[in-house]
Amino acid sequence: MEFIQQFEWLSSPLTVLIFFFIVVLGSIIQFGFGMGFGIVATPFLVLIEPKLIPISTLYLGVILSLFAAVEDRKLINWADVRIYLSGRILGIFFAASVLVYITSEKGFSLFFGIIMAIALLMTISGWSIPFNRTSLFIAANLSGFMATITSVGGPPMALLYQSRSLKKSRATLSAYFSIGGVLSLIALYMVGWAGWNETLATLILFPPMLVGMLIARRLKGRLDSRFRVILLTLSAVTTCLLIYQGLRL
Repeated sequence: MEFIQQFEWLSSPLTVLIFFFIVVLGSIIQFGFGMGFGIVATPFLVLIEPKLIPISTLYLGVILSLFAAVEDRKLINWADVRIYLSGRILGIFFAASVLVYITSEKGFSLFFGIIMAIALLMTISGWSIPFNRTSLFIAANLSGFMATITSVGGPPMALLYQSRSLKKSRATLSAYFSIGGVLSLIALYMVGWAGWNETLATLILFPPMLVGMLIARRLKGRLDSRFRVILLTLSAVTTCLLIYQGLRL
């Protein structure tokens, strides 16, 4: 009973269905492109139940990435993954330092909304960034910072990989996000932003995640950018609402 009281969305069947639908869509994007669950699902989820962010979405992202990494394990570039993780650890440290000082719902909503807006701008900008060790490290640093606070760490990596093979980049990014997500979760537990209730809430969202993953496998090779663009547009609208909500609280 206390658990349901803490997460009020569980008491409404309609809200649960909405959550399931959002998780299915986010899972299709994540499993199909190697990233994207956070930027598609997180803005919607945080508007309804902020307590799920970033823990539950990080958990789901890690599981999805792990499945994708195992499926395409022969295509993983482990040299790149090592560079990513060194950069991510630094980003996680900065994020954990910031979270210690965010103590109000207003502060979190506003900061979250700003980071999401930056993430969306990075995703749709089409900026061309050279692919080298330095850019890999910097992108992973930004990714670690953004993912630890919002669970959305894909945009910096998407900029790097936009002109590269989807099949090969999907495998490497999936390995990176599965390991990097675990590191972010450890940091969040250490600074007191995660607990067992958030972990249990994640288990409730596990079935729709599996449904989305199975749909993505059936659509493999047929997913194109139009599907992603529609969802990103909706995410942009919810991000604006989130910033507005943070300013009003």
